[in-house]
Amino acid sequence: MSVTQFDARAKKQELFDVLLQEFNKAHSEGVESLEAFFTTTAYCLGSFIPVAVEEQSFIPVLSGVIEDVTKGMETGIQAVGAKSTFTRIVRN
Repeated sequence: MSVTQFDARAKKQELFDVLLQEFNKAHSEGVESLEAFFTTTAYCLGSFIPVAVEEQSFIPVLSGVIEDVTKGMETGIQAVGAKSTFTRIVRN
Protein backbone atom coordinates (compact mmCIF):
# COMPACT_ATOMS: atom_id res chain seq x y z
CA MET A 1 0.00 0.00 0.00
CA SER A 2 1.46 3.37 -0.96
CA VAL A 3 0.75 6.59 0.86
CA THR A 4 0.24 9.60 -1.35
CA GLN A 5 1.43 12.87 0.11
CA PHE A 6 -1.06 15.72 -0.15
CA ASP A 7 0.22 18.49 -2.40
CA ALA A 8 -1.47 21.68 -1.19
CA ARG A 9 -0.02 23.81 -3.97
CA ALA A 10 -1.26 21.43 -6.68
CA LYS A 11 -4.72 21.24 -5.07
CA LYS A 12 -4.93 25.05 -4.88
CA GLN A 13 -3.97 25.31 -8.55
CA GLU A 14 -6.53 22.66 -9.51
CA LEU A 15 -9.32 24.48 -7.66
CA PHE A 16 -8.20 27.85 -9.02
CA ASP A 17 -8.30 26.50 -12.58
CA VAL A 18 -11.86 25.18 -12.14
CA LEU A 19 -13.06 28.46 -10.62
CA LEU A 20 -11.25 30.49 -13.30
CA GLN A 21 -12.97 28.48 -16.04
CA GLU A 22 -16.38 29.12 -14.46
CA PHE A 23 -15.51 32.79 -13.87
CA ASN A 24 -14.53 33.26 -17.53
CA LYS A 25 -17.79 31.65 -18.64
CA ALA A 26 -19.82 33.90 -16.32
CA HIS A 27 -17.82 36.96 -17.40
CA SER A 28 -18.64 36.29 -21.05
CA GLU A 29 -22.34 35.90 -20.18
CA GLY A 30 -22.62 39.32 -18.53
CA VAL A 31 -23.10 41.08 -15.23
CA GLU A 32 -26.01 38.98 -13.95
CA SER A 33 -24.07 35.77 -14.54
CA LEU A 34 -21.02 37.22 -12.77
CA GLU A 35 -23.14 38.21 -9.78
CA ALA A 36 -24.56 34.67 -9.66
CA PHE A 37 -21.04 33.23 -9.84
CA PHE A 38 -19.78 35.36 -6.93
CA THR A 39 -22.79 34.90 -4.67
CA THR A 40 -23.08 31.18 -5.34
CA THR A 41 -19.37 30.60 -4.77
CA ALA A 42 -19.56 32.51 -1.48
CA TYR A 43 -22.68 30.58 -0.42
CA CYS A 44 -20.99 27.27 -1.19
CA LEU A 45 -17.96 28.19 0.92
CA GLY A 46 -20.19 29.25 3.77
CA SER A 47 -22.21 26.06 3.65
CA PHE A 48 -19.17 23.76 3.28
CA ILE A 49 -17.45 25.01 6.45
CA PRO A 50 -19.99 23.66 9.00
CA VAL A 51 -20.13 20.34 7.15
CA ALA A 52 -16.36 19.90 6.99
CA VAL A 53 -15.00 21.08 10.33
CA GLU A 54 -15.78 20.77 14.02
CA GLU A 55 -17.94 23.48 15.57
CA GLN A 56 -15.03 25.06 17.44
CA SER A 57 -13.24 25.49 14.10
CA PHE A 58 -15.99 27.48 12.33
CA ILE A 59 -14.59 30.90 13.20
CA PRO A 60 -10.90 30.15 12.50
CA VAL A 61 -11.78 28.63 9.12
CA LEU A 62 -14.13 31.51 8.26
CA SER A 63 -11.44 33.98 9.31
CA GLY A 64 -9.02 32.29 6.92
CA VAL A 65 -11.53 32.51 4.08
CA ILE A 66 -12.15 36.20 4.76
CA GLU A 67 -8.42 36.87 4.95
CA ASP A 68 -7.85 35.17 1.59
CA VAL A 69 -10.75 37.03 -0.02
CA THR A 70 -9.29 40.35 1.12
CA LYS A 71 -5.79 39.35 -0.07
CA GLY A 72 -7.28 38.43 -3.44
CA MET A 73 -9.15 41.74 -3.62
CA GLU A 74 -5.97 43.64 -2.84
CA THR A 75 -4.05 41.72 -5.51
CA GLY A 76 -6.83 42.23 -8.05
CA ILE A 77 -7.05 45.95 -7.34
CA GLN A 78 -3.31 46.26 -7.90
CA ALA A 79 -3.43 44.09 -11.05
CA VAL A 80 -6.06 46.24 -12.74
CA GLY A 81 -4.44 49.46 -11.56
CA ALA A 82 -7.57 50.71 -9.83
CA LYS A 83 -7.27 54.10 -8.21
CA SER A 84 -8.84 53.27 -4.90
CA THR A 85 -7.93 52.74 -1.29
CA PHE A 86 -8.38 49.27 0.12
CA THR A 87 -8.20 48.71 3.86
CA ARG A 88 -7.46 45.18 4.96
CA ILE A 89 -8.15 44.00 8.49
CA VAL A 90 -5.29 41.85 9.74
CA ARG A 91 -5.70 39.45 12.62
CA ASN A 92 -2.89 39.17 15.14
